Amino acid sequence: MTIAPALPSSSVIIMRERSGSPEILLVKRNSKIVFHGGAWVFPGGKVDAEDTLLPILDDEMAIARRAGVREVQEEAGLHIDGSSLLPFSHWTTPENQPKRFAAWFFIGMVPGDSQVVVDGSEIVDYRWIGIDEALAQRHRDEITLPPPAFVSLLKIRSFGHSTDVLNYVERRGVERFCPRIVELEDGRCSLYAEDAGYESLNLHAQGPRHRLRMLKNGWQYIEDY
Repeated sequence: MTIAPALPSSSVIIMRERSGSPEILLVKRNSKIVFHGGAWVFPGGKVDAEDTLLPILDDEMAIARRAGVREVQEEAGLHIDGSSLLPFSHWTTPENQPKRFAAWFFIGMVPGDSQVVVDGSEIVDYRWIGIDEALAQRHRDEITLPPPAFVSLLKIRSFGHSTDVLNYVERRGVERFCPRIVELEDGRCSLYAEDAGYESLNLHAQGPRHRLRMLKNGWQYIEDY
C-alpha cells in the first residue's frame, strides 16, 4: 500500500468569554470539499509557501502558527496575534487514508465582540457555541465534528472559564495523536499510541486504553492509562 504524505497544516481553537463561560468558534466547511466537507471544524488549513517566507522559518511549529493566523483571517475574518496562540495538540491522519495531514492545533482567545466574516467559499457558515452544546448537537446528529475536534472539545469541556483552559494547556503541553483505525460492524474504533492494542490492532489486548469508539449509536472517548 502506498502511503500518502501527511501535508503540514494548522488549526486554531478560538475562544471568547461570554456570560462567564467560554464559547468556541466553529466554522462549516463547504459540502463540496472532499476532506470533511460539510463538517463543523476549527478554522485552519494546510501550510502554504507564504508561511515560510521572510523572516525565514525552519521551525515546524512556528510555520504552523503563522499558517494558523493566516487561515483564521482568510476563513473567519479575524486578526489574531500569533504569539498569543498556545500549542494544544498535534494530529496525523491515519496511514490508510488517501489524503493525509500533519496538523498542529493551537488555542487562543479573541475579544467577546469580535466580528466573524466567513469567506463564503471554503467556509459557508459559523457559530459561537458553548462546548457542552457543541457536543450535544453532535450527539443528536445536528452537526458533524471530525474526531480531532470532538476529542479537543472533550479535553477542555470541564473548565468554567477561558483562562482556566489556557492555564491547563500551558501546564499539560502538546499531546500527539497518530490514530490507527479498526473497522467494526457498527462503526469504527480509532486507537492512539498509548492503547495496548495500538500495534496489533487488537481491541481486546490487555492493558491501557486510549481510543475513540465511533459507533452508529454514539461516540465514546476512552482515556485510561
